[in-house]
Amino acid sequence: KDEQGEPYVVPGKRFAEEIQIECYKHLLPVVSVVEEKEHFDRVTSAFDTAIVGFFQGDRKKDPWYKRFRAVARQLRGHALFGAIFEGREPRDFGIDHDAHPTLEPLRKDSRSEKTMGGEVLATGGDNGNSDLEGQNRPLILLFKPKENRHVEFVGDLTLPKLTHFSRVLSLPLLSVYDFESRQKYQELKVPLGMMWLDGEDAGRIENQWAKDILRRLALRFSGHLVFVMLNSTRDGIMMRPMGLDPRKVPSFGISATDEHESQRFGYGDIPSQTRDEFRAFWADTDRAFVRLESFCVSFLEGTLEVSHESAELPPTYRWPGPGAVHEVVWKTFRESVYRIEHDVLLELYSPFRPQHRTFATVLELVAEALAGLKTLKVARMDTGNNYVLPEFGLKEKDKERPSTFFFLRASPDQHRHPVRFGGSKKAEKLPEQLLRFVHRETRGRFDWDVDERAAWVNKETHRRIKRLKAVEKDYEKKMQEEWMQKEMEEFERYKRLGKFDNLNI
Repeated sequence: KDEQGEPYVVPGKRFAEEIQIECYKHLLPVVSVVEEKEHFDRVTSAFDTAIVGFFQGDRKKDPWYKRFRAVARQLRGHALFGAIFEGREPRDFGIDHDAHPTLEPLRKDSRSEKTMGGEVLATGGDNGNSDLEGQNRPLILLFKPKENRHVEFVGDLTLPKLTHFSRVLSLPLLSVYDFESRQKYQELKVPLGMMWLDGEDAGRIENQWAKDILRRLALRFSGHLVFVMLNSTRDGIMMRPMGLDPRKVPSFGISATDEHESQRFGYGDIPSQTRDEFRAFWADTDRAFVRLESFCVSFLEGTLEVSHESAELPPTYRWPGPGAVHEVVWKTFRESVYRIEHDVLLELYSPFRPQHRTFATVLELVAEALAGLKTLKVARMDTGNNYVLPEFGLKEKDKERPSTFFFLRASPDQHRHPVRFGGSKKAEKLPEQLLRFVHRETRGRFDWDVDERAAWVNKETHRRIKRLKAVEKDYEKKMQEEWMQKEMEEFERYKRLGKFDNLNI
């Protein structure tokens, strides 16, 4: 009844219960006008979240009220909104004015909410306040009765910023990530600070340290980020897009929203070469808090690089040098492939390819043949567990191919242009063709005898690859025969039990 000229558009629902929830959201007024303390207490305790504005003017003339009411419409059902007019203060209703302020506004060029999955700017700046300059700004307090706290909204009082603030604080200060809450995160499109805890040993002291740090972060960034705790056993798969290792927990990351395609940022600077190093990071809770706090600020300012899925290399792994293949994962890709002075012959391969050992030997042969070229590196990275840059032009079906080869000429970072190899895919022919491919790409810059090296590599191909290919084929045949034997034994057992008596065959 309070919005007769402004109807709501409700998306189609599958179940009657969902329609009932939508109706329940609209039973209360969009904004409750509070006149007395008793009404104030009901408004600030009825919902998990209540947002109250203290306006200097009256309801019809105050220029800020229209904006406040627009936010209330967007968040109807997620928080209860109240408005107090005529310059009355929180102390008139028994509330201490000294509320906990939100994080101070960031600089003007910081991250926009659009990057984080919303539509609005989440930082300082004018953003639509110019028409209200000189007007008496209201005090906005957000109440969390279950957490026994209230938070003051600071910064530019714009519709987008107030909406974002209200969305984030309509959720608990700290909660456990589960399916039901995930639906609400997706609906509100809020950024999530995610802490994975050890699910196999919940009583680990590292878990308690991480929880304490996360609570401090939640208070520090109240109104900007939503913080959740996850189980590494159940939710470990969500760590992979952030480049985090599910075996190394606690771990922390930030997701711009809780949608599948949203940007994700994993904190990967925790020393983890030894268990003691990893434990020491979390044991020094003050230092860990400062480092994670800086990480969160960088996210809000938009200065973090997006994380991607990456495999792990042993801590002791080092490239032996020319003549050997450099094993690369996404975490080391830029340092090992782009930010070096070498030309690079790069193989992107599927870890599930048949005859994997044979194709791995192909690149090892090529690396040995090119050992004399100190300005060339031979490297490979699997596409099943690592992010591949778009400039390589690999589609999903390409990532499932046994191998795709590229040549990258030495140049400053971000200026390399991959040249794709388009020759044979047969293991016996690949070594010589890859040598000639490299020779063509380095012609005019380096002088080396490709025929001599091709003759050597053909000899080694005959000796190594053909024999290895035959061994792998025999092994595959043996595995198939064993599988067929087990299937026949299982069939005979079912037959003896009478499982096929009623099939009329």
